[in-house]
Amino acid sequence: MNITVDGQWLISSIAAAVILLSGLGVMYLELPLQLKLKGHHLAKRMLASACFLVSAFLILLISGFHRHANPFSIRLASLILISITTFLIANFIVLLINPHALKPTHHKWQLVSAGTSFLVATAVILTGNSKLIKTIYPVLLGGYAVQLLLLTLFIRNEVIFYTNEVKRGKLNHHFNPKWIEYMVLYALCHGLIALVFNYFRTHKAASSIFIIIYTLFFLVVSLNYIRQSSRLNDLFNNKGYSSRNAAVNLSEALSHWVNNKGYLKKGITINEVATQIGTNRTYLSSHINIEKKKHFNSWINELRIAEAKWLLLNRQDLTIDQVGNRVGYTEQSNFTHHFTEITGFPPQKWRKIQMPENP
Repeated sequence: MNITVDGQWLISSIAAAVILLSGLGVMYLELPLQLKLKGHHLAKRMLASACFLVSAFLILLISGFHRHANPFSIRLASLILISITTFLIANFIVLLINPHALKPTHHKWQLVSAGTSFLVATAVILTGNSKLIKTIYPVLLGGYAVQLLLLTLFIRNEVIFYTNEVKRGKLNHHFNPKWIEYMVLYALCHGLIALVFNYFRTHKAASSIFIIIYTLFFLVVSLNYIRQSSRLNDLFNNKGYSSRNAAVNLSEALSHWVNNKGYLKKGITINEVATQIGTNRTYLSSHINIEKKKHFNSWINELRIAEAKWLLLNRQDLTIDQVGNRVGYTEQSNFTHHFTEITGFPPQKWRKIQMPENP
């Protein structure tokens, strides 16, 4: 595959324009100003900054400033760039699910490793010593590979924790967990593409291919983020957390759902309930947290145990297993655990206490 200088210039120009526009689209995306979305606002700036850095570097390459520079100096410069953008992309994802990542202590090791690499690479480039630059390059390239691995593990741990908390009903989520998982995959691909691009940068064909892939990465991530973020505006602006009418309507719908004993369905999830009563998962979760003073799963368990208590008292023909099954538990041990946790007694003992045998 032979790509001319003009062809590569055209590809780089288009890439720079697409990534720059993606960054502008993200930067000027309007998000609600609620304090709880502080992490989302910083995440937005991180993604936009990554786009601007990459587009600026491509613009410099288009200008031809590198033609008389040491090839390894350009590689080192691009290595600094991908190290910073990888750091930004990783924290962009983490901030969407964990606003506490705002704290410097939360990612001190990232700042230290990225800062050290930046200072070393800059110092080496400024010396202009070709031998030193060629010597230090593979060391920093290896350092970036380690950084990529650590960041991947860091994001993975955050996503696992986030997903588990959402499933347990202990955490509201503004973004679909599946979408977050896709973002993690995209981030890993971004890092690997950047690594390969840096190594093969002097090969025109390989360089052009990776520029195209890299551009598609930023375009896909930016457009997906903008689309997902539109849900926040619908949620916080249109639904209105402070809207009294919305809260009243939701309370009525939820009461109707409880009266119909929708909580007895096995494996019921907050997403299903939200769909059934005509709202969204995040708003419903927030409503339950505020009005019921508990998380979704705890609330469902209390409703089920209340129903179980009635059955234990009024349906002596039913065994403990049958009662647990009727109120939505697929496992007897799970039913016994929640019943004991709420009442202080196992179901069998509670029934005997409430209905002692006649002498």
